[in-house]
Amino acid sequence: MRTAVACTALLALSACGDSDSAPPSAAPATLQLPALHAEPDPIHGGRIMDAQGREVLLRGVNVNSLGEYWAYNPAIPTVYPFTADDADRMSAFGWNIVRLVVSWSRIEPQPGAYDTAYLDQVEATVRLLASRGMYTIVDLHQDAWGATLAGRPDKRCRPGQEPAYGWDGAPGWATLVPDNMPRCIEPAHECGRRVDRAVLARVF
Repeated sequence: MRTAVACTALLALSACGDSDSAPPSAAPATLQLPALHAEPDPIHGGRIMDAQGREVLLRGVNVNSLGEYWAYNPAIPTVYPFTADDADRMSAFGWNIVRLVVSWSRIEPQPGAYDTAYLDQVEATVRLLASRGMYTIVDLHQDAWGATLAGRPDKRCRPGQEPAYGWDGAPGWATLVPDNMPRCIEPAHECGRRVDRAVLARVF
């Protein structure tokens, strides 16, 4: 069950700061959300329907508390814990879905070694949200491949560029890029982090 995080999320959809914080409490053992399914409509667009054939409008928010991010300033937390109080407030807003960010770097910190405590934390969060009437989309998230593609602070870049930031996603062991590969971005470029040569080398 611990290794079936994606199945847990699908169960929530179809069956009825810091990143080291303990799993949220107050979540029930079973999920009671109505089953949902996508219904294609080539004329009017697709719809989300429940088991009774009613259209469902999903309104929600991104939750990144379980993500692992590169720290621009190590003294400042990159995320804050997600609590039962947070779930209560979100439910009170009328939200009924959450995109829950999870990180490969935390799931598999070493090749073939899975962090079951982290997976338990993800599952507990899904169950907590379900207990407040919210569905979960588990998002195996990444930005610019991963944190270890950050450029060194002393890296010399071309005019108009600066050392690349680190981001999130892949663990260091899955990020084998030559040290001499340029790791510079153009800050003014909206997608600068995505066209960094080191990032492109990993993605493509």
